[in-house]
Amino acid sequence: MGALVAQAPGSTETGVQLQWLDNTAGVIATEQTTVQITPQLPAGGSTPIKLELQPTGATPAQLVGSTGGDTIHLIYKPSDPSNPSDTRMDKAFGGLGDDLLIAGDGDRLLGGDGSDTLLAYRGLGTTQLSGGAGDDLLIGGSNDALVGGEGNDVLVVRGLANRLIGGTGSDLFVLADAAFGPLGSGGATNRILDFGATDRIAFNLPGFQRSDFNFVDTAAGTVIRLSDPWSQRLGSSDLAILQGVRSSAIGANQLLINQPASTISQTTIARVDLIDQTA
Repeated sequence: MGALVAQAPGSTETGVQLQWLDNTAGVIATEQTTVQITPQLPAGGSTPIKLELQPTGATPAQLVGSTGGDTIHLIYKPSDPSNPSDTRMDKAFGGLGDDLLIAGDGDRLLGGDGSDTLLAYRGLGTTQLSGGAGDDLLIGGSNDALVGGEGNDVLVVRGLANRLIGGTGSDLFVLADAAFGPLGSGGATNRILDFGATDRIAFNLPGFQRSDFNFVDTAAGTVIRLSDPWSQRLGSSDLAILQGVRSSAIGANQLLINQPASTISQTTIARVDLIDQTA
């Protein structure tokens, strides 16, 4: 079994060490900045290495992926979620490649280049998801900030009080999906801050129809308001507000209701379900 041991900023020791935690303990690589390890296989070639970083102090972790497809899971949770001073924010940057990044509550993920998948815990902290370049999938919880960046991105919410920015490209905002359950109640309305003519809104709710919601023009923008029984089922009557947008500017072709183009894969749904169970 291997473990990555990283020294915190300000420590008297520096560098990163990869150690074996068994009877043959010993340092097999030490560098000041970047470590690249190539396993020596009998037939040559290479193989992935799974590293689990478990910081024990209060210093935030900052992890950077490789040029390939990486999986980084930040599993840290505040020791006292009710304590506003417990505000540690870990960060992960995927770099190049198609990465899978999973954030703990209140962390920050940056996908970088490639078509990345960024997932947030369903907690009360403000988790920041930024897709970067490429066609990315961002799935937030509640009170999160999702920024798609460049490319045709998919931004999904599982709660309320989220701030969504698609960025450049034709983006898809999934405002409700039956696979993720109710949105909850008592939170602020989700806000889409840059909804444009090439963007779309999606609802993945079996039995849901266009007659089950209305557009309501307000001074701030267009509110998407549910009628009963859907407002009761999802726990909120207002799904989102399209900031600075009038309802007359929203075309019928920008609404996807139970369409294949907005379907979230079963693999991704299973991942989200797992992190929701462990949150």
